[in-house]
Amino acid sequence: MSSTSLLQIVSLIVWPLIFSISTLIWSEKQADQIHALVKAKASIYQMKHGFANEAERATEIRQVQKELRSESRHHAFALRKLKTSQRAKFVRLKGIPEDKHSIENTVEKVSELLEYLGFQIEEKDIERANRVGGGKDDDGKGPRAIVMELISERLKHSILREAAVKLRHTPYSILDDETFVVMEEDQALYIPSMGKGCGLISHVTDPVLVRKSGKMFGFWTRDNGDLDHKSVFVMEHFYKNTKMDKYRSMSAFVNGQRENVYTLPSAWAGTGHLVLDSNVYFNRFNTSTITMFSLLEGKVITEIDLPDAAFGNMAPYQWAGSTDFDISYDECGLWVIYATLQNSLDIVISKLDPKTLEILETHRTNWRKQWSGNAFMACGVMYVLKKYDEKYTSLNYIYNTHTDTFKYVDIPFTNKFEWNTMVDYNHNEKKLYSWDKGYQVVYNVTFEPSEDT
Repeated sequence: MSSTSLLQIVSLIVWPLIFSISTLIWSEKQADQIHALVKAKASIYQMKHGFANEAERATEIRQVQKELRSESRHHAFALRKLKTSQRAKFVRLKGIPEDKHSIENTVEKVSELLEYLGFQIEEKDIERANRVGGGKDDDGKGPRAIVMELISERLKHSILREAAVKLRHTPYSILDDETFVVMEEDQALYIPSMGKGCGLISHVTDPVLVRKSGKMFGFWTRDNGDLDHKSVFVMEHFYKNTKMDKYRSMSAFVNGQRENVYTLPSAWAGTGHLVLDSNVYFNRFNTSTITMFSLLEGKVITEIDLPDAAFGNMAPYQWAGSTDFDISYDECGLWVIYATLQNSLDIVISKLDPKTLEILETHRTNWRKQWSGNAFMACGVMYVLKKYDEKYTSLNYIYNTHTDTFKYVDIPFTNKFEWNTMVDYNHNEKKLYSWDKGYQVVYNVTFEPSEDT
């Protein structure tokens, strides 16, 4: 057999064998790769499934936390209601001298003050009267307050009304103890966002000067409604004026290009007015009347007398100026900041229907109106300005109408010209408008985001 034939025979036998072995080896490698790929896909699927489960668990946890917070607020509200009802007959008396070195008869001391107010109090009319607070005047802050429980709510409210008037310029005061209910801090800090970017104000910028015009006192604003965000309105002075100026835009105001002058049906009081959807809301001078006047129709739409409200400079801001009433509009609606005799001339906040001026809700605070440099509403929270005539001051007190709780705060605020007689919040722009010694200025504010309900 020739060598050529032998090679052909070997080739026919060996090459298929080599091919088979190579194919087998390649197939096994491919199988390993496929297996590895399947395992990788399985792992990726498991990871995705795991992530999905984690996301679901995170969502469930957030939902549970949300429900717990809601339940907590519900219980806090119920607790506050209970505490308030328990103090229905209590008053808090401040300024009564304290005996440091002997056991004092607090009932006798209280009776003497009440006699000055015109009440003939018998021992049976007072359930109890005790000092509250720390030690006896050791810290130099004056005598401790006396908390007294009376025999009836009717007697309590009569005393509060008389005390608000007769003790105004004395070192003594009698306050409704219901407004001193203290709740957990997180209740004061809770603000629903309401889809409007709401929260608590955390920062106020330095003022930006827009213009200097008019008198030392006055009011200026843009329309707070949805119909006209551009027009600027000006009401100079705090009394003896009925003329209201309108400017088509901010640039027109800056350039002094007045478009119109409206004559209101009566003189206004103070600088706490409001323009909303071409209606101006103001307090008639020397009355407790809030008037809604249509600039388009030139007539009074409606009015309301706020019950028991102090007026005629009885409960103004620090600088007086007939600022007994301050009308505000924010993300939650139309508010009036004022004081009543029943609440010992401390601030009362009432929410009104903007079309009818019907009172929708009322909140009584424990902050004296005359302690305040000014105040405004934002996202349903009242902010109080500490001083109107100090360059560097602060917002130092807030009252949250969502939870009926208060908190002392310290948010820096600058009165550039040191005589700030008007501070209003514009919810459309998230800015404060101010009239500082005849200068019209604006402030930007930053809200700390809050959780949804």
